[in-house]
Amino acid sequence: EHKTTSEDLFAEQLAAAQYLRDLSPRLKSVADAVGRETAAQLAAKENELRMIKSSRGWRLVKRYAAIKHKLFSPKPGPDNLDLN
Repeated sequence: EHKTTSEDLFAEQLAAAQYLRDLSPRLKSVADAVGRETAAQLAAKENELRMIKSSRGWRLVKRYAAIKHKLFSPKPGPDNLDLN
């Protein structure tokens, strides 16, 4: 049977604190690497989106959507009243 003393608890707290101090730089470097990777992925996606939006196909789709919206949007007036 082992009884835990206040000295044992204090020693355990010191050991845990030292472990966290040792671990902290490694966690920081991992977090920095993940941040850099995420930033690179975001930059790649932004570049891809910029290329898509500057393409001829995108401009054509935008024009088609504008025309379609004008032609098929309901017009206000007595013919479009909802009587239900």
